[in-house]
Amino acid sequence: GVDAGAETSLLGSVIDNKADTDVDTVAKLQALATAVQAVMDGNATKTQLELLGITGVTTDNLAAVQANLAAANDATQLKTLLQLQWVVSVGAANAANTALGTAQSELDAAQLALSTALSAMSDPATLAQLLAVETAQTALTAKATAATAAANAANTAVTAATDAATAAGEAI
Repeated sequence: GVDAGAETSLLGSVIDNKADTDVDTVAKLQALATAVQAVMDGNATKTQLELLGITGVTTDNLAAVQANLAAANDATQLKTLLQLQWVVSVGAANAANTALGTAQSELDAAQLALSTALSAMSDPATLAQLLAVETAQTALTAKATAATAAANAANTAVTAATDAATAAGEAI
């Protein structure tokens, strides 16, 4: 249940943003109250956050989002739906930046593997050496594609966090 000022404020903000049919039964209101409590406890699920109207949560970034909710657990940053979206968006951006760092490390390793394969080539190159270079090039291309996708995801997440901060009147 909802039992504190910030929780009541957040629940009211959520209800204000819902259609009448979304809050027309005790069960629907209880589900929202339970989701608000989970937010305040720092362990809201993706489904609970979506029920509240929060966007940008994925199974890949849920742990980072929950960590950010737990860090904001004093509830001063969780009084409104806009503030909640901001806290969630920052958590999602943190997850995206971590994924970008991992992708960059993997790209660096693939570049090193290609460089090593090229350095090991004799003149004339053997079939095994050519296959090693081809394998390294294929791996490098895949890692470059993954790093590009991670960079795009991080950029999108940071933009969403910035937009959410602006909407909530917070500074990043």
